Amino acid sequence: MKKANAFVVLLVLIPIIVVTQCKSREYPPDYVTTNPTLITDIEGNNEDPFLLRARDGTIYLVWFSERGGNADIYMKTSKGGKTWSEYTVIIKGGGANNFYPSLAQTKDGMFHLTWFRIDAKSKTFSICYANSDDGKKWSKTQAITPRHKGYNWVPTILAAKDGSIWIAWSSGRTGNKDVFVVQSKDGGKTWQEPVQVTKHKNHDDLPNIAQKPDGTFVVVWTNYVPEKADYLSKTADIYYAPSKDGQIWSEPIPITKNSYTDTIPEIYSNLDQSEFFVAWCSPNGIWDLPLSDLRAEPKHLLGSKPGGYSPRVLPLTDKDYLVVWTGKNKKGKQIYSYQMKKH
Repeated sequence: MKKANAFVVLLVLIPIIVVTQCKSREYPPDYVTTNPTLITDIEGNNEDPFLLRARDGTIYLVWFSERGGNADIYMKTSKGGKTWSEYTVIIKGGGANNFYPSLAQTKDGMFHLTWFRIDAKSKTFSICYANSDDGKKWSKTQAITPRHKGYNWVPTILAAKDGSIWIAWSSGRTGNKDVFVVQSKDGGKTWQEPVQVTKHKNHDDLPNIAQKPDGTFVVVWTNYVPEKADYLSKTADIYYAPSKDGQIWSEPIPITKNSYTDTIPEIYSNLDQSEFFVAWCSPNGIWDLPLSDLRAEPKHLLGSKPGGYSPRVLPLTDKDYLVVWTGKNKKGKQIYSYQMKKH
């Protein structure tokens, strides 16, 4: 382990997901919250959580764990976000390490999972996909991008209102990191040609995709100076772009623009999707801001204690939200949660 600024950066022969706790002076959250609850408590590193509420109301949590020495995709379920089932391993190594899962469900009840995989021998990166009709038995892994010794990583998935499936990810195919999206119109059987969302001279990384009730697609991501080659640098800021059809995207719009490290963004909405928010990690905690008012004062979603990164937020009621993130205990990096009430 090596330290970069206020962050701990994991450096190996190949750069895997580089995340760590946001630390600075103490800041309390701006919302009313319950005490943090440890969800995983599994030996080894457990990172990159993702939340989904299924059509039957069940809450699904997926993440990657290195419990067995290999990075595999794990899952737990909950009825209300307070107590959780035992974990199951849904994607196993197969000669590779699997990271950064993202889960969606289409109207027909089918679950769709994406993640990125690093092949143990070739050290190549690929974006992978699988589906399941019950969340338990998963289809054969499908690589939707060619193996690449540069980056194809950190995907998120969206079940669009018309039944199509969209995946956004960061790719190094252009020479630096850019955000791409790809669409499937037949439930993940085949995929269209990828569409390049960003063409900035800086790196564009860690995208998150969502869709508003009017059908508008929105992608948020981290933008940072290439020479730093690290999304934890002080040049890291959050950007977003909307699109009416997922094919033509607007010019990127900055959400943050300062000397802090703003990174690892997440889009979430209230229960009726009348308001969308973006949350991100900064050295003094996790912040959020309404997308409808980028001039608003950001609020602390998660204070600097207990600290953490990779926030995911799920609305439970009109005012109550479930928040999960990656923190740390003596066993390694773990998934934590609390419930939050917005005024």
